[in-house]
Amino acid sequence: MREMVNLKQQGTVEQFQDLFVGLLNQLHLPESYALSIFIGNLKVEIGYYLDLFAPAMLMEAFQLARKIEVLISHSGKGPPTVGVSSPRTVTSTPSISRHSSFPTKPDASS
Repeated sequence: MREMVNLKQQGTVEQFQDLFVGLLNQLHLPESYALSIFIGNLKVEIGYYLDLFAPAMLMEAFQLARKIEVLISHSGKGPPTVGVSSPRTVTSTPSISRHSSFPTKPDASS
């Protein structure tokens, strides 16, 4: 069990999946638990996107992880960095006038 929990993706998803399934076949874990371990032990960028799809079954997670890996390799982009943003500088504060600049209707009594 410890070996499976400590297994981290180093190479491709396919290589990781092969090692993962080999260990899983020895342990006979509930699928929901195995799914959680699989997603959590993928490379961060793959696990991030896979988690967005919320796969319910291990086979679905395997297939999606491979597709995500291909997409990431072609785009060269990882997931957005959570909690880190570049500071924004406000150069001027917009002012709001209290007085309307719209023309008013002439009074009917005039």
